[in-house]
Amino acid sequence: MGQQSGKATIRDVARMAEVSVSSVSRYLADPGSVRAYAAYRIRDAIQQLGYEPNAFARGLRQGRGQTVGMVVPNLEFFCAKACRAVSDYFYERGYAVFVCSSDEDPAKEQFFIRQLQGQRVAGLIVSSCGLNPVFLEQQARQDIPLVLLDGDDPVPCDLVSVDYREAARRLTERLLRTDRPAQLHLLLGEQAAARTHLCEAGVRAALPAQGGLPVYPHYGCRREGRMPAAAQRIARDTANGRPGVVAFEPEFLEQTVIQLNRRDPALLGRVALTGMAMSNTCDKLGVRLACLVQDAAWAGVTAAQALDRRINENAKNDPPRTYRVPVRASWDE
Repeated sequence: MGQQSGKATIRDVARMAEVSVSSVSRYLADPGSVRAYAAYRIRDAIQQLGYEPNAFARGLRQGRGQTVGMVVPNLEFFCAKACRAVSDYFYERGYAVFVCSSDEDPAKEQFFIRQLQGQRVAGLIVSSCGLNPVFLEQQARQDIPLVLLDGDDPVPCDLVSVDYREAARRLTERLLRTDRPAQLHLLLGEQAAARTHLCEAGVRAALPAQGGLPVYPHYGCRREGRMPAAAQRIARDTANGRPGVVAFEPEFLEQTVIQLNRRDPALLGRVALTGMAMSNTCDKLGVRLACLVQDAAWAGVTAAQALDRRINENAKNDPPRTYRVPVRASWDE
């Protein structure tokens, strides 16, 4: 009676086939590399024992596994949909995708990237917190292909991202044109992040040359307590005119609506709110907002295709490419 499936080891196969472990290993990698009669015995032993080769371990021996690593700042909103798209893409091609969430912590981001590299994943997709540009530049020069998703750090690798400077300009120009706010509140990520700098540059490009409009940036809006504090300041400013708010993440947009409604359901009608959104943001919140909708699934599939190309098409040394995530304006619908 054959051994129960999954229990046999490569040593068991070698013992039954009366060959060396290295011969079994060679057979698993390339049956034609082993003499015909030895290959016959190995194949017969595998069938009798119900041996299931460990594809991950074999990949380590060959220097590359059938796995892809993905490091993201969270598992919500944009990142969740992008992760699913990446996972589905590589599943259809025989790869497993390992997803790690850094919680916007640069130290955790570095740790997960190093751990995944140590496992010899075939490639990495990283949606960075934006605080590791030097580290990411170093990783981009390693043997394992790297693709950056939803960022604009100056790193020499493929990039899949919204053009945040242009998005910020479009959002701000429309807000100024249609609502004429008394002041402008910007809900942003970490102050040192490249994406934050691009968003602020886009806002500045849209402001009138003569200036005069007070602008209040709120940095680190994913941190504990930052969104409630920003909402409190926005609510207070409704006493001095209609404040304009530009939220540069779908999460920030949703939290603004939730926080203002929590204080007073009438507040939302006294605020001019716009920002980046997902396709279901307005329906989920039950409101109509002027926003730019980004396609997370498109971004995930594009990042996966870019990485697949680097892994399997001998394109490792090709110049880095930038793929811009398309956005649609809800006010054009």
